[in-house]
Amino acid sequence: VTRKRFYEEFCKATSGFGGAGLLDIPKAEFLFRRALGFNIKESELLAMIRDKLDTRIGDSGPKQLIDFDLYVSLICGILKNPQYKPELKSTAPNSLIAYWDAYIPIDPDCNPKKAWDGVCMTILLYCSFSVPFTIAFPDPSPNAALEALDVAIDTVFFIDILLNFLTSRISAQGAIV
Repeated sequence: VTRKRFYEEFCKATSGFGGAGLLDIPKAEFLFRRALGFNIKESELLAMIRDKLDTRIGDSGPKQLIDFDLYVSLICGILKNPQYKPELKSTAPNSLIAYWDAYIPIDPDCNPKKAWDGVCMTILLYCSFSVPFTIAFPDPSPNAALEALDVAIDTVFFIDILLNFLTSRISAQGAIV
């Protein structure tokens, strides 16, 4: 199941609301179970998002609706729980695409991401002391080890920038996007 397919299925499912980009709970349950292959019931969906639902009055009374941010948040919550995870139908389970779909976007609360952020903070702390010291007291003879360390630090910060482009975020409504 790919991110592109999540988006396409959501767009198809919301076309019945006049393109408003909202799903009611039964249609969301149908989307998750049938179209996307998740083994989840309507009651379980409601339990996951009860406090975040948008309730609107329709022709047949009040309806609890899901917008796209909440839909993505539900997908992230479902993917974290192994009991709901669909089986990958990839012909090459060790391919780069299967790996990409399994780990991207990066969850900002996962332990490897927190460890990476800790390493970056440590390096940033080192830089906050070494850069002013180097500027204040320039060394007339360049040190190859310090230059190699500077290149390594620059590389870590470049990788950090790339990882931040692949990391999900938490929206104002509390949904993981």
